Amino acid sequence: MNLLLIQLVTIYLKLGIGIGGGWALGKITPEAIAGQIGKWLFWVGVPISVFGFVRQIELTGSVGLAPVVAWLAMGLSLGLAWLWLRFSAHGLLKPSQGSFLLASTVGNTGYLGFPISLAIAGQEAFAWALFYDLLGSLLWGYGIGVMIAAYYGQTDQHSPPYQKMFTQVAINPALWSLVLGLICRAIAFPPLVEKSLAAIAWGVIMLAIVLIGMRLSRLKISQKIQHIRSSLLIKMLIVPLFFSLLLTLWNAPKLISLALILQIGMPPAFATLIVSETYELDQELAVSALAAGTCLLLATLPIWVILFH
Repeated sequence: MNLLLIQLVTIYLKLGIGIGGGWALGKITPEAIAGQIGKWLFWVGVPISVFGFVRQIELTGSVGLAPVVAWLAMGLSLGLAWLWLRFSAHGLLKPSQGSFLLASTVGNTGYLGFPISLAIAGQEAFAWALFYDLLGSLLWGYGIGVMIAAYYGQTDQHSPPYQKMFTQVAINPALWSLVLGLICRAIAFPPLVEKSLAAIAWGVIMLAIVLIGMRLSRLKISQKIQHIRSSLLIKMLIVPLFFSLLLTLWNAPKLISLALILQIGMPPAFATLIVSETYELDQELAVSALAAGTCLLLATLPIWVILFH
């Protein structure tokens, strides 16, 4: 229990310092700075960190099940969110319904999920978190997520979205970095290069957490509290609890189960905000769900850690 407490305190301190520092920076720096950091992370930082981590993690044949779990979890979230809209969300406008569905399904499994999985589940299970994000959340976000946004958006000028959807997935550098990292695993690099890759990978993770704080500092909160609460209840509690039971019945190793549940229970991703802006959905709802979910994560993390301790 002491080790468990130390793990939680450590991750809270890292998140608090990173997000808090980022929030303060966001208040005193131009908005363009956060945009430039985000672009650098997307095109350079995250691909390097993925390449570095892929060389360190232990891969097994069963790791291919991670994206399967991801798609099943997001599919269940989508189904529950759609049922809630059908029976409880009377009067909610179509763009708001689209943002609600996105916030209920796509989690921040990269910028936030990676450091948390590494800190709590460790490198032994990190491959599962990595594959969950790149072959699960990424493909879903720019696949099903774009289709949902195109259907519920206020304009039809973006339809059909399929060509853009496949382009977004194909050009994602993190995905290509994963492929390159897998190919190069058998190649021995000099110790200095390996240490440099590891240092850069961890530095990128911390910078990503700072960026989250910078983005949160500029968010405007929506008044749709009931809808946000329902979205987060589905995304961060009901579905993770269901899969916790499922993985326990499946007798999955505890560390692997923990890594997967941490990813399933991540708050809404920044991708939901980007897609909401692009397809003219309810941006305030998307932003508020993102901010509230990031805060709620501090309360839900101990649940998953205790369940699989």
